[in-house]
Amino acid sequence: MAARRSPVLVVGSAAEPRRDVSLMVATSTSSKEFRAVAQTRTRADGSFAIASDDVSALERASTSDGKVNAVVAVPDRGSYEMVDVVLEMSTSGSAPRLLNTVRLDLAGDTNASVARAAGQAAPRDVVPARVALVTSEASEGSATQDVGGARDATADDPDYCQDSYDKFMGKRKTFISGQYATNGGARVTAIFENNQSSTVGVGYSVNGKLGSFSQKGESSVERDLTLEFKMSRGNQHNYTDFTYSRCKRYCTIGGYKQFYGYRVKATGLAGDIARYSTPKAPAASKCGRLPKGTGFSLNKNRAWKNYYGADLDGVIGMNLSVESGYSSTQRIYYKADRWTVKLCGTNAYPQQFPQRIIVRSAK
Repeated sequence: MAARRSPVLVVGSAAEPRRDVSLMVATSTSSKEFRAVAQTRTRADGSFAIASDDVSALERASTSDGKVNAVVAVPDRGSYEMVDVVLEMSTSGSAPRLLNTVRLDLAGDTNASVARAAGQAAPRDVVPARVALVTSEASEGSATQDVGGARDATADDPDYCQDSYDKFMGKRKTFISGQYATNGGARVTAIFENNQSSTVGVGYSVNGKLGSFSQKGESSVERDLTLEFKMSRGNQHNYTDFTYSRCKRYCTIGGYKQFYGYRVKATGLAGDIARYSTPKAPAASKCGRLPKGTGFSLNKNRAWKNYYGADLDGVIGMNLSVESGYSSTQRIYYKADRWTVKLCGTNAYPQQFPQRIIVRSAK
């Protein structure tokens, strides 16, 4: 029987074996309702992989730059953890295509921790990671057999979640990008055009009280304004204001409706911008020359994730992660206007489009 490979949307591990895991996708780009599109069961060791041949439901909820907000219901101690994730679709070509796989680990301690107020307890944070696209092999007629019995969600399997608005949390400073120049031979600017998205952490609490929050995933928020930071020399971090709201989440899993706590999410862009100098540039050793009079745009691949870049300490007792860029419309531009310099990448050479680039002396 001929084999085919299906894209895997989410892989991970849970604390409980042989229980259902459900992936619910927002019904539209602005919807607060999430409906199941694919399901599986955890294996004997608690691992799982949710695969699907049909990504049309993702396309319907995709923003202009391909981000899709979703919720994964992961079994945990007789109940479920509801983890917000962001799936990414290709925005080019005629057919929708998944770009990468989201990885979650709720069984161990490998999730990144985010910054919270001094003296506050540290409940478990869940910060999803995006990895290279995983595919699963399955025989014809049983496309998801090898990923724990995954199956398409149908009208007879109505898992869904609904976020109900509870409270406006105000405008909060949120990191957009960092630009670093330890040599004065080049200037740097950051440009983030409208109709693009930032991925911001989601705060979770059982009771919604200050100090009781942890990060439980991420969600994407589309920006409706263009942000352009002035050309400068030196090291600086760029911020803008996002609005945040608190909501109550109710989910129906396996036919049973239950309250699943409070979520705090970014809801929109307020538009103000701010620049803060930072004394140190990150370590970077993968360098290339930028000749005098030439320029370079960092406009591809993943941006650096700032794990404490969304400043909600004053309203929930911790900061949340944030990531913006890169693309042709979300970029950092380097101009060697005085003399030849080196551009040094943190995790790759400049021509390979690293997460961050530092301007250094060419000598």
